[in-house]
Amino acid sequence: MPLLFIEADNCTEDAALIAAKFDKYARSFKRMEKDTDGIDKPLWRTRWR
Repeated sequence: MPLLFIEADNCTEDAALIAAKFDKYARSFKRMEKDTDGIDKPLWRTRWR
């Protein structure tokens, strides 16, 4: 499923800083972790005990 993500800023950061955040977000969404059932899943899709 495609992911829609919006970075909102009130003119407090320069464009270069905001653009650099997209790489960090992409790495974060690719992180894998074992879920409670022991299967590797994307970290943002895991369930915590």
